Amino acid sequence: MRNLLIKYTILLFSLLSIQFLIIQITLPKYSIDLSNSNFPFSGFFLFLTLICVFILFQKALLKTNNFSILKLVFFSYLSCLFAEAIFQIMRLICFHNYDFKESLYYISIGVIGVPIMGAILAFFTSFQIKTKKTGFLILYIFIFLVSVSGLTKLFPNLFSF
Repeated sequence: MRNLLIKYTILLFSLLSIQFLIIQITLPKYSIDLSNSNFPFSGFFLFLTLICVFILFQKALLKTNNFSILKLVFFSYLSCLFAEAIFQIMRLICFHNYDFKESLYYISIGVIGVPIMGAILAFFTSFQIKTKKTGFLILYIFIFLVSVSGLTKLFPNLFSF
């Protein structure tokens, strides 16, 4: 199990690095215009990357042992946390064009925000892989999206990074 965690952490770190080098450096910050609201292109690819890696990781974990949904989420969270921490350290070392405040901002978003988002995505993927109850999964996603939408109405600056 430890080998799988290391393997998929390295895979996720590699994909995050490639994504950063290709998307962040070559493309503008907002590339998709959805009805007068800017959609962050890099966030979309981060979302897809996390889902794909989590599906592969959780299926590999289930081949070794019959883990619960909570354990699958926990191991996926750890993989995301370690990959993001390594990525943020690499980013600080390789790119010196950030001042202290920007560096702290990116580290906090990367090491706190992305793993939390990853844990939510990991729950959705592990729920689907373990139970195969797509109807409940859609219901949970709908409830989550309505909750996030309600929070953004109550606190407009909550998710503005």
